[in-house]
Amino acid sequence: MEQPQTVLLIDDDPEVLETATSYLSQHGFQVFTTSLWTEAIAHLQATPPDLVLLDLTLPTVQGETLLEFIREQDQNLPVVILTSGIDAEKIEHLGKLHANGFIRKPFDVDDLLVVVEQALIERENLATATVSATAGQQVQREQAAPQQRVAAPQQRVAAPLPRSSGPKVSPGAGVGALPPQRQPAASPPARRRRTRKKKTGRSLKRIRNYVLAFILFLMIGVVVWAMQNTLSAGFFGIGF
Repeated sequence: MEQPQTVLLIDDDPEVLETATSYLSQHGFQVFTTSLWTEAIAHLQATPPDLVLLDLTLPTVQGETLLEFIREQDQNLPVVILTSGIDAEKIEHLGKLHANGFIRKPFDVDDLLVVVEQALIERENLATATVSATAGQQVQREQAAPQQRVAAPQQRVAAPLPRSSGPKVSPGAGVGALPPQRQPAASPPARRRRTRKKKTGRSLKRIRNYVLAFILFLMIGVVVWAMQNTLSAGFFGIGF
């Protein structure tokens, strides 16, 4: 009988622990839970799971620190981040630590299952690619002539599968990779500039209207004054 895949859930929220454990168990996963980083490290060293669900805000240690520890122990262990708030800068940092995805709290259990399954599939694909590359290099070495192996002994060492940037951190639902252009855009400053331009234009129009109104009242005053002088002097020397 095939052994169920194991998930280590590290979170200090009892509701998250209960909900995630119940739902993932119904879908064939064996879930181990803890809210203490010391217990998490002990479990990782004793019985490494197939996947880790890691809360970023633990009581006594940041989840990022625990993620760094996990990556020192195993570069390929899938780690999905649980967090109630995340921005583009944090996503970039988690990507550099090779986090395999994240999901926002509060989350839908179906989304959680999608993230978990996708991270496990990515791990299987990476393992398959590594085995295939190693097997291909072994066949090439066996087919190589003895003098070639002697002349170039350094070629007998199999090069590891490149992992330059690691798996991209996925969006909240865990489907697809987060493209670089999703970083904070410059649109808010542009909107502010347009807003300032609009305010400046309104101010100029208001000043212009005040000036025109002043000139109009001045002209009316001049006309009234002229009429008064004309009436007081009379027309053709005839006074009124």
